[in-house]
This record gives sequence, structure tokens and C-alpha cells, in this order.
Amino acid sequence: MEKSKAFPEFEQDVTKSLAYHYVSVQQYEKLLNTTNQLLNWQPDDYNFLYFKAVALQNLNQIEEARVFYAQVLKIKPDHPGANMSLGLNYYNEGSEIFLNRKKEYEALAKPNWDDYSVYEKGIEKGKALYRQALPGLLTAYESGSYPDLKPLIFNIYIRLEQKDKAELYR
Repeated sequence: MEKSKAFPEFEQDVTKSLAYHYVSVQQYEKLLNTTNQLLNWQPDDYNFLYFKAVALQNLNQIEEARVFYAQVLKIKPDHPGANMSLGLNYYNEGSEIFLNRKKEYEALAKPNWDDYSVYEKGIEKGKALYRQALPGLLTAYESGSYPDLKPLIFNIYIRLEQKDKAELYR
């Protein structure tokens, strides 16, 4: 930053370089501060919006990160990183719901049909989150940048009871 004070015409370039550095070394507090400055100069730059979302997510500010991933996707709908990250956000939340409802159901000594009905209603929220996750995960997977998403997509289709579509991702 000293260089940017000595040479103000390079301030944006130096700040941009710092942002890329902070991403690579996973210094998310510094990345957040840097991207805020960059977004003051270029509020619609999808790379800076993405960096801010990444910083927020890694600082456990998930809801705010989702807002910035969505902003990236408004500007660049096929952005693989934003699609993957937002999709994983929803996938993870949906998976947590499935896991918790399953634990609750399995903890019952003698579950009956009413208990099963409560379980089914409980996992509907998880299914809704999977439906939100799926388009982004498919876009990211189909970009070729994230081949490791294949088993997640398979799992989503299985949990959404769409076995025919799941087979494509086995």
C-alpha cells in the first residue's frame, strides 16, 4: 500500500494485485477489506463481487455471501465459481436438514406412520434447497471446471427421487 501512496496512479492496480494475493493465501479479512475498496471504484466488476462473496463465505457470513454470488450471476450467469459456490451453499444446508431429520427419525424407539409423515415433511425443506442448488451445480459441472461435482449431482437427483436423471451422474 505504500507504493500506492507514493504513486497514486497505480493505487487501483496495486489494490487489485493485493486482492488476488489475499485469495491465493486465504487471508479473507484482508480480502474483504480490499474488495470493498475495489468495489468502490468498480461496483459491477464480477471478479471483485466474487472475491467479496468468497471472503464472506470463509468468514462464515453465508447469507451475505449468497447475496454477492447472486450479484455475480446477474452479471455473468455462467460464472463457474459463483455457480459452484452458491450451489454448494444450498446443497450443504439441504444435506444438513436431511441428516438431522434422519437422526431424529432413527432416534425414535418405535416410529409409526405419523412419525414417518413428520420426517417426510421435515425433509421437504432439504429437497427445496437441493432444487435451488441443482442449476448452479449443473452449470459449474458442465463448464468442465468442477468435475468433482458429479457425485453431488447424483446425490441430489437420488434425494429428489429422480433416479433416471441420477444415472447420468453415476
